[in-house]
Amino acid sequence: GIINDILDFSKIESGKMEIVPADYDLVKLMSDIMNVVEVRLKGKPVELMLEIEPSLARIYNGDDMRLRQILINLAGNSSKFTEKGFVKLRVEDLRKYQDKDGLRFSVIDSGVGIKKEDLGKLFRAFQQVDMQMNRSKGGTGLGLSISKNLVTLMHGSIGVESEYGKGATFYVNIPQKRISAETCGESY
Repeated sequence: GIINDILDFSKIESGKMEIVPADYDLVKLMSDIMNVVEVRLKGKPVELMLEIEPSLARIYNGDDMRLRQILINLAGNSSKFTEKGFVKLRVEDLRKYQDKDGLRFSVIDSGVGIKKEDLGKLFRAFQQVDMQMNRSKGGTGLGLSISKNLVTLMHGSIGVESEYGKGATFYVNIPQKRISAETCGESY
């Protein structure tokens, strides 16, 4: 994982990272991500939840591989720093927040949260906040930086809201092209 992070970071730094759009099933994508996160939460009293707006299209066009990488990274961090309570993944229509077609993905947790003074450090390469706590958690401090760069390559935005001691919400706004008329609610 660390080697892959460093390789991705190098590709991004050298301008060699490419976004490769394809049609993908939104619910299957989210289900894959949930399966990975579920393994990371094993043995913890943490409820894992998924909310998808039923009116969203079943099929979208975008780089689902990079989207998967970003969301596993965000949800992985949430599961790392949440010892009890919940981790929730939410998918909404981007139009609720911006005048653009696309999706808003949120990862919401009841974990330790992030201090106000540390929020600005989050998306910088090789930066980790609360080193005392992170010693036991591992990681390179590259995950959020890579995620931010991938989101930027996809013409999106990423952000965080947090109250220390009460959890965090990371969100990603990504333009994605709606392909199917059939909705997630109709299909599933």
